[in-house]
Order: sequence, then C-alpha cells, then structure tokens
Amino acid sequence: MIREKAKNITKDIHKYVEKSPIMIKIMDKTVTPKEYVDYLNQLEQIYKFFEENDIFKTFGWISLYSKCLEDIEEIESTHMVKRSEVKDETNMYLNYLESMKDNKTVICAHAYVRYMADLFGGQIMKRQLTKAGYPTNVYDFYGDVKTIRGVIATAIEECDETLFVCESHHAFTCYTLIL
Repeated sequence: MIREKAKNITKDIHKYVEKSPIMIKIMDKTVTPKEYVDYLNQLEQIYKFFEENDIFKTFGWISLYSKCLEDIEEIESTHMVKRSEVKDETNMYLNYLESMKDNKTVICAHAYVRYMADLFGGQIMKRQLTKAGYPTNVYDFYGDVKTIRGVIATAIEECDETLFVCESHHAFTCYTLIL
C-alpha cells in the first residue's frame, strides 16, 4: 500500500522532527509567542501555495491557509509580536514546489505529508498549545477523521507509487529545514 510505504520511508525523519527544538518547546508548553508565530508563518506560506495550486484544488481537501493566518493574526494582536520574514529554507521549498506545480504526484505527496502531520501529530500539538493559551484553528479538522483520510487516500491512489514515496521523503526533509 502506497501510504504504508511512505510512512515507512519517513519514519526516521519523523523521529527527528519530534526532537526538534520547536517541537520540544511546543510539547513542553514553553514555546514563546514569537517562536510559535514564526513557525506558523512558515506553514502559512506552504498552505498558501497548496491552496492556490490548480492540482491541489482538485483533491477536495479542507483549507488550512485561512486557519493558519487567523492564528497568526490572533497571536500577533494578543501578544504584541510580529512574525519574522519567511525563512530562506521555506522560500527554497516553495520554489521547488512551484517548479513542480503541474506534477500531480509531487503536489499530492507534499500535501499528504503536511496534512497528515497536522491531522495526527497536530492534534497532540493542539492539546499542548491550547494549554499554553495559543489559538489552534490550524489544527481544527472539522468532520470525521475517517472521511478526511478517505478523501486523501483517494487522491494518493491515483499517483505514481515510486515517485509518491520518494517525494513524501523529500517533503518531510524539506519540513525539517523550516523548523
């Protein structure tokens, strides 16, 4: 199964992400408003790319861009912080995605990694961030998780398996660079 192969190939990177400084701070509820808003700012750029991409629009996945932006704006106004510029690493990632914008398998693999991370790991983060007093709209997935997973699975099954698995690994690697 294509999703299982993608999950297996990204297992080690997933462990690395869990041990990254920002994730540790989120899980320990010690992340500062500035650190969290800067992290969200990187995600916002990625969600914006996906939601403006014609291929992504055909997947029927829910919008996270506006939710991410809503969280950023609330943190900025509540905590009187401003987000930093988009990181060079995020811009390099976006340039790569832009160069592949017409490749359904590549777009699907990168969106899959981002959405599955927020659908599952994001729910754990959401609990900690809520306890720390931060908005967590970006982690609100309305609807049945099984249904959401089914919509994602349908898009994946139409992809080239080898390319999808390789690009899933690449997507996770790119994510580690923007942390």
